[in-house]
Amino acid sequence: MAWRLNPLSSRSCLNLASVSLMGSIFCFNAKSASALALPDSIGDHFNQMLPDKNVTGGPLGEIQCYALPYGAIGIISHLLTYWTIAWIGYGRVPLWPKHHISSSKFDLCLAAISMITCIPIATVSIHRCRLSWQFILIGVWKLVTSVVVGAMGIHRAILAREKKPAPSPAGTPLTQPSPYLSPNPGMYKQPNHTTTSFFTLVPETPIAKPKHNTAPLWWLILYLLGTVTGMTGLIALIITSFRHNKDVRSLTYGFTIAVIVLSMATAAYWYKIHWEANRNGYTGLTALTSAYKDTFGSFFLAFIGAFGFFAALYSDLVLGAIAQNWGGFPSEDNSALYWTWFVAKRICMFSH
Repeated sequence: MAWRLNPLSSRSCLNLASVSLMGSIFCFNAKSASALALPDSIGDHFNQMLPDKNVTGGPLGEIQCYALPYGAIGIISHLLTYWTIAWIGYGRVPLWPKHHISSSKFDLCLAAISMITCIPIATVSIHRCRLSWQFILIGVWKLVTSVVVGAMGIHRAILAREKKPAPSPAGTPLTQPSPYLSPNPGMYKQPNHTTTSFFTLVPETPIAKPKHNTAPLWWLILYLLGTVTGMTGLIALIITSFRHNKDVRSLTYGFTIAVIVLSMATAAYWYKIHWEANRNGYTGLTALTSAYKDTFGSFFLAFIGAFGFFAALYSDLVLGAIAQNWGGFPSEDNSALYWTWFVAKRICMFSH
């Protein structure tokens, strides 16, 4: 028995399917439109924080997506960050460097809070600038900086915890006083000496000062990698603004001269030391090899140090020059992220 397909029925099925598809699309659009229309304030807020695309118009327009400190405020932020890194790496309290860091749990909480706050803010800023790869790299640089500060705080807290002496059992003192001790043990003790053996006095061993564990400073290698990444994006911005922006040119010349002069001065200092040693009879191939090694090695280390220190300050000034906002004050849309980041970066300064 053969089945025959009625052309009218097939055409009616197609018409019915098309009508139902159009109806579903219309209903979906109506529902989505009504759903989007409900939370107007929330939608506007998220559109400001996470815009669909960047503002065009060159670096001056693209920098509007950047929500992290720059300009004078950025310089203050970086100088405070350097201060925190230096003292935490050396094991001292940033707000009171005379004291050693001894609190482990409190400092661990501070570092964790700083990282938990700064990382999402930097991620949001990177997402806002996702169509400008230069600002993405600069945002990654700032993200790495916050990670380094938090990681150093956590590392120092772990070292402070390991340094604490083990507690004695409850009710048992660490030392038991002997009933045979004299009430004044230092009465018969001569100064700077211990017990005597006939006529020979044995001098006391001087107490060695505790050494500072500077292991957290190894995190600066990660900071250096982040600096190279961020400077790659910054140089791309400078290339587009170098010809027509006089301030960018002046800042670039100053940054380059400062780094090169400091590096060459350090190399000249070490070369002078070896030259004076050669005059005193320290000659030969060994002396020449040592002189070249110390001279070029000091130049390389000084270049890395000067580059890492001045690069962040230079980037703040360049971004301020590009944005024509030397103070670095944020716009109304970026103020929440901007100041939250600034405050969160200061949390590790309260380590003690």
